[in-house]
Amino acid sequence: MSNFTATGKLDSYTILECTNITLSSRSHNCRSMESKRIFRMKIIPKYNIGRFLTRDQLETEIKIIKQVNHENLIKVHEIFDDENNIYIISNLFSSDPLTNLINSQSNIAESRLHHIMNQFINALLYLQANCITIRCLRPENIMIDIHDNICITDFSYSTVASQSDMLDDFYDTSIYCPPEMLAHESYNGYLVDVWCLGIIFYQIINHVAPWNGYDLLAEINSHELPKTSNMSISEYNLLTKMLEKNQTRRHSLIQIQNHFWIQNPKINDKNQTYTLLRTNTFTNNKCSLQKRHSDPLSAVGGNFEHTQKLEIPSISATTKIFSAIESKPRFTPTTLKQRTNSMITKKALPMLNGNATKRKNVDTSPIKRYFMHNPVPLNTLLE
Repeated sequence: MSNFTATGKLDSYTILECTNITLSSRSHNCRSMESKRIFRMKIIPKYNIGRFLTRDQLETEIKIIKQVNHENLIKVHEIFDDENNIYIISNLFSSDPLTNLINSQSNIAESRLHHIMNQFINALLYLQANCITIRCLRPENIMIDIHDNICITDFSYSTVASQSDMLDDFYDTSIYCPPEMLAHESYNGYLVDVWCLGIIFYQIINHVAPWNGYDLLAEINSHELPKTSNMSISEYNLLTKMLEKNQTRRHSLIQIQNHFWIQNPKINDKNQTYTLLRTNTFTNNKCSLQKRHSDPLSAVGGNFEHTQKLEIPSISATTKIFSAIESKPRFTPTTLKQRTNSMITKKALPMLNGNATKRKNVDTSPIKRYFMHNPVPLNTLLE
């Protein structure tokens, strides 16, 4: 129980256990004396205004949480104050913060990751459509229920901004901050949210943050994104787009939503090295992909469900393959014909023909051996 003096509407609630503490506020579960329902109560001491948050930030937060209406965002029940505190009463989505999942040390199934990430993307897209950026997305302020449904509960440092606005009125120093914010440079709030989500995504997979040094900015700038055995190649590719150090090259939320890992929940390429798939037929200058064959000339990938969705111009498919396996000028059917003394050319040229009868007797063993000992990673081909 709390030792607060019950005044005004505060005496309508029984304050229960504390669930979260920040510099500017603390959160409790509470029970309505009238309905017996359990709610979440955020208590903001008024003496913190001007110390850990500005009055403008507080007014913006209250305005935003009263405005938003999305299944993955906080739903406010009522807001009131007394002499000492401001109280925000909201629906209790769950008692478990996302930090519990991160700290669980158990591997998360890819289907669960897709479900969680799609909710984040939909919620942030909704906010961006309403010109809102959170700027301080952290797992302790995100609740998750037993069905992996999430709810973003804190908007303390959110603000109203357009997609082109560059901001400089708030700087955080936590492990969720992008380098431009750590360096106190002007930043795009929408891209800050993408970075924060990337860190959270990395933590859910690996249970640790990618960078967590004493000098965080120096560590980010001097080290590449760590690749772990828990991550699939597709997941790592997505993370590199979200955690791009240069904000001008960082993917937007729309680009993240269109990433092949988000679009295709059946991708499962953890700990795999890829054998290339054969381009079977050519129609309308596009290559149609078939099930796994031994022929090395093929389109990019390694996962049939994923590569089925790719529509790559026929010459580009061949170009990508050859340019990925050697740092020489790119090959096309024309240059292949000119290089008649090349062993790979002699073996590969018939397979560029769409007529299966002209390919079926081609001895591809030298090329098979090449790719067997020189596998091509998926992320190399998709860059």
